[in-house]
Amino acid sequence: MKVIQQEQELGHEIYNGEKTVLYFLKDLRVGDTIEYSYTIKGRNPALKKLHASTYRLAWSVPVAEQHIRLLAKDTPVYHKLTGLGKHALKITNIAHDTEYTLHQHNLIASTYEDSTPNWYLAYPTLAFTTAQDWREIIDWGIQIYDDVEKKEIGITSLLQNKDLTGDELILSIIRFVQDEIRYLGIEVGAGSLIPHTRRDPSKALWRL
Repeated sequence: MKVIQQEQELGHEIYNGEKTVLYFLKDLRVGDTIEYSYTIKGRNPALKKLHASTYRLAWSVPVAEQHIRLLAKDTPVYHKLTGLGKHALKITNIAHDTEYTLHQHNLIASTYEDSTPNWYLAYPTLAFTTAQDWREIIDWGIQIYDDVEKKEIGITSLLQNKDLTGDELILSIIRFVQDEIRYLGIEVGAGSLIPHTRRDPSKALWRL
């Protein structure tokens, strides 16, 4: 078993630190059944108390069995089931905890058309979150940017230039972003959500 770090987004100047576990199965043949399990420990510190997870309930290949279990300990959890009947999810109260389980057998392969947009959920999904509503998520996001220093970084002067109107103004803004703003995404841990130059966005400019 090997752990590799491919960094497939480096071509877009994004470093995310994701790792892949690679394991070559010996003497694997058609009709064999593969069983695997894994545990994820740790979470992004930028999320604070928020949690969200999504599970696919169908695949492009047949799956003999899939079992999903979430145990919420003293924490309200909200869920949304898409593409399956509500009865598929079993909810059990255990003392102060709540257990959510979903068990599927003999899943047939599910297909969808090519060029389907990324935002379209082509497969049935099960989503969990501790956020009660979008307002809670908005409040969390505002905290990340609430102390960004409001500085003149050049774009304001463009917007206030009354000599530029319509297409000229749009073209000037596009050129400003392309020529003056540099970008490198080190999206590891909290850096995947919190800007590195949160207190001074002018540091992202080539020149002031």
